[in-house]
Amino acid sequence: MVTRGNIFMASMLAMAAVGALAVLALSGCSGGPPSSLWTYTNPALKFALNEPPGWTLRETTGSVTVMMTGPAALGGGRPTANVVVEPTIETLDAYVERNVQTMQEAYKIRGFKVISRESRLVHDARPEREARGIVLTLEESVLGDEAAPRTVRQRQLYAVVGGRAYTLTVTATPDTFAECEPAFTALFGSFTVGYGE
Repeated sequence: MVTRGNIFMASMLAMAAVGALAVLALSGCSGGPPSSLWTYTNPALKFALNEPPGWTLRETTGSVTVMMTGPAALGGGRPTANVVVEPTIETLDAYVERNVQTMQEAYKIRGFKVISRESRLVHDARPEREARGIVLTLEESVLGDEAAPRTVRQRQLYAVVGGRAYTLTVTATPDTFAECEPAFTALFGSFTVGYGE
């Protein structure tokens, strides 16, 4: 039965669909979705992301461009995240291998091990482009003295696009990593290269 309420609901759904299509159409013309889809954008370095709810973000100078700190985890400590952007002429695989070697040898990190390595696509704001990424999960002993080192777990998302290497790193203790996983997954899922092109 056709009622006034049914007609109103149908027209509201139609307007919502038209609005969604307009956003998609405009995003293709402007080199990516509107900046309102992200909580942080950096047109100069061509990336964007969503800061997890309850986290604080601050911009820095140097290769670490963004640092974020999450709320205290139930198991103790605060999760952190940072984005490093630096120029490179290396391929993605070469860049990742050099970084792993640097962590193992130059920094002489105790207890360093790669837990997992996987390939994935990284969001690319440029129309009809895909960026290949590599995700490493690492564990290492840092902080503290020789007698009582503190172990941390990190997940790093690497991408090389347009002569720039991007590394998004999230860090927590092994005991709290699973608790922080939803925020980390959302952060990795929102990370977008090619923003502003």
